[in-house]
Formats: sequence, C-alpha cells, structure tokens
Amino acid sequence: MERRRRLVLVGGIALSAFGISGLATGAPWAAEAAPLAGAVSEALADACPVTLDAFADLGAVLSFTLTAPCYPNERVVLRHGGLAVTYRTTATGSLFGDIPALDATGRIEARFDNGAAAEAVAPVEELSLMQRLAVQGMAEDGLALSGDVGIVALGDGTVPAGMVAQVATLADGAEVVVEAEVTDSRCGREVLGELILSDGGKATVQELSLALPDCDAGGGFVVLNNPVGNMKLAATE
Repeated sequence: MERRRRLVLVGGIALSAFGISGLATGAPWAAEAAPLAGAVSEALADACPVTLDAFADLGAVLSFTLTAPCYPNERVVLRHGGLAVTYRTTATGSLFGDIPALDATGRIEARFDNGAAAEAVAPVEELSLMQRLAVQGMAEDGLALSGDVGIVALGDGTVPAGMVAQVATLADGAEVVVEAEVTDSRCGREVLGELILSDGGKATVQELSLALPDCDAGGGFVVLNNPVGNMKLAATE
C-alpha cells in the first residue's frame, strides 16, 4: 500500500451555476476552484471539518474515503487529472469509492456546492506504464465509450447538474470509440464534453463536440472513431 498524505480544506463561497451552454463559456468540469473566504472558512473548519483520504491500490486505482458529517445527502464534485464527476454523500455525510487514476501525482479533490472542500494526494507509480482514455460530460447527454476494453463508469447522474464519465484502460491493439445515442431529448442539437488521454501518467484534456442528427432521423448513435489517434494528431498541430 502506498504511503498517503491528507490535506484538509473547508469553507468558501458558493460555486457558479452548473448549467452548460458550451465549453467556451465555461463547462462545469472545467471550472476553477472557488476561492475560500478567510475567517468564515476557519470557523467552518473548526466546527465541521471535511476530510478526504486516498491511497493508490493495485491496477493504478485511487481509492478514496470522504468524511463530511455536516453534509449528509449532499451533491459533491470529485476532481482528478482533469476529471470532474458528481456524487451524493450518504446519510452520514460520507462517500467512498475507486477511480482509475489518470495522473501519476494522485491528487484528488472533493468539493461541495458551497465551496467546502478537501484534498488528498496518493502518488500512483504504476500508471507510468499505462494508457487510459476518459470521456466526460453532463449525464443527460449520454456520452460513452465502446470497444473491446474494460470500461469503468464514474459519477452519479441523478444529482442536480449530474456530471459523469467513463474510463477505459487501453491495451495494445485495442479499439475504442466515443458514442452518443440519439434520443428524443438529444436529437437535433450539439452534445458537448471532454476527452482525457492519460499516457505514462500525464493527462491531456481536449474539448469534444458531437452534432446529433435531426429528430426525424430515426434514432441510432453518433460515433467518433479513433479518438486516441485524433487527440495525438491534434497535439502535434
């Protein structure tokens, strides 16, 4: 088990609205952390601490435990290596789970809607030998990965402004695509999200846009082939 270090940070101002009108105006998963509010933060920290523990597990996985007794059944955003997904705490204000690591530094943050946050760091040395691809976006947009690889779904899309992601660990010769199902609620519009390529423990983030056909097209899927190759090509341009 990796040695772990815990950092605690609590309090702050409310985050901006989580609506999405396009990545150019600020997608929720790309938002900067809200600044903390001095004396108010210190008072909240003393009265009701929020703590986050993490350690690197086998398979380059970050296992985390969030303890926030003053935030039961609350929406919380987990961030790591460009990834941002939403969850809901339990009735006791806790949350625990696993995330396939995307950044070898192993830095992970949990942040509530009022700005209260905690951070942990657990370096993931095993990730230096791996390549992963993630796609993320609003839950209602249905962005997904598909292919002959293991895919892990992250996030709870049932919370308000739910943000979800899927992560695939890529093997030599494996094929993976990004897809979005054309439904009555999505047809005729543009679906926005982000791709994250983790190569050798370093994460690169790229904006993603898929134009879905008109509503009279009869459903189906819109597919982006070779997303890894496209990201590498874009990085060289």
